[in-house]
Amino acid sequence: MKNVAVIPIALGSKRIPDKNLVLVDGFPMVYYVVKACKESGIFDEIYINSEHEIFKAIAAELGVKFYTREGSNGGSKCTMTNSSKTCLEEICTIHDHFLMDFISNVECDYLVQVHTTSPLLTGETIKSFVETLHQMDSLVTTEKTYSESFVKGMPVNFNKNKKQETQSLDPVESISWALAGWKKDTFLTEYSTGPTFCGNSGFFAIDKI
Repeated sequence: MKNVAVIPIALGSKRIPDKNLVLVDGFPMVYYVVKACKESGIFDEIYINSEHEIFKAIAAELGVKFYTREGSNGGSKCTMTNSSKTCLEEICTIHDHFLMDFISNVECDYLVQVHTTSPLLTGETIKSFVETLHQMDSLVTTEKTYSESFVKGMPVNFNKNKKQETQSLDPVESISWALAGWKKDTFLTEYSTGPTFCGNSGFFAIDKI
């Protein structure tokens, strides 16, 4: 059983320009997630995935592999398509596209996407996530919120006529995207109809921090 980690990195950002090149305590954020992936001991291969060659040297420095993604395969000029979205002359915002490109060209049984925007992930959390993924087809991390919550003005986990103790509420689970994983065969089979929550899909709760 081969487990592969893919760390997607892009340049440009509306909120923090070129955040993936910003040094945090002397290192780019990708350093911290690569470190956690290595400490998990669960991956056969770790890849940085980018259309920007500047990250190739960073991958070599960190001792991981680099996958050069063509701009037409999930980048700023994506032309890939599935039933959920077609990217033509626009910035691709759907991870299905660059993941399809990667998973079609890299041998693996399970693929785990790790985001640089979660640099406080631990190796222990990653290992537990992958072990859970082995029992499923797709898995995403969530944050559980124990508070009265509304959607479009309607309560989703409480009764407005009865005040409950917070700890007794059913938590709202919001996807964090720190980690997401897929069984390769199921991802490929369900790509045309939307592979993100393919097959036997589940949620893996992690701490907000």
